[in-house]
Amino acid sequence: MPAYMVNEYYVFTSYEEMSSLIHDIIHYSLLPPQQDRHLFSILTGYLDTTTLKFKSDNGLSIALRYESEDDIYYPV
Repeated sequence: MPAYMVNEYYVFTSYEEMSSLIHDIIHYSLLPPQQDRHLFSILTGYLDTTTLKFKSDNGLSIALRYESEDDIYYPV
């Protein structure tokens, strides 16, 4: 299924969920004193739930683990 990986950590299968996380970070989190902006890296790709891998559009293959309690995928 199509997926998005934010900051090489969070994996989302919904654009709305991904944008909601980014919105919440921007509006509700405090930056450390040495930073003056938020930085995000977003990879688009495909989530293979059988092999637990995120395959990015640029060819990266990232192994994942699944947390059923939170229904979320994380890199290993």
